[in-house]
Amino acid sequence: KDLKIRRHIFTESSVKDLTLHGFCDATNLEFPRLELCAAELLSKLISKVQSSIRFEISKIYLYTDLTIVVTWIDSSPHLLKVFVSNRISRIQERTKNFCWRWISTAANPAELISRGVCPDQIGSNSVWWHEPDFLYQETVESSSEPDPPPDEEYLQEFKKTLPETQH
Repeated sequence: KDLKIRRHIFTESSVKDLTLHGFCDATNLEFPRLELCAAELLSKLISKVQSSIRFEISKIYLYTDLTIVVTWIDSSPHLLKVFVSNRISRIQERTKNFCWRWISTAANPAELISRGVCPDQIGSNSVWWHEPDFLYQETVESSSEPDPPPDEEYLQEFKKTLPETQH
């Protein structure tokens, strides 16, 4: 089946405000460390894309469908265990001026690829071509998710701290 992708050619004078959006996902199951690796991969990819585009990008938004990952990215790496801390440090270094956000699994186009959707199925998939809806609005306001309550998976990646004692 033929797949046609429309391409646009931009000139410097035609670009008024350029915003870049990146989406990541690792699996259809919730494995926070694996999702974190996907976020790190996205941080590498988006940095390469940013350096190869000749236009000034006004804002960069990065999305994951796991609130734990967004919360870790907003945390101080020294509070986290080694595996998570190392990845968070690299992500924060690469994306310090970018905005990480949560997106629902249903609206995340990266979800399709992580589920192993075949190329012939992508051609007719509306999520891949037309989602998320907020990308078509003048101002981007993505889905917002309240801070997750501290659950076991989230907390187990933080270092254990001993209470201070006075002698």
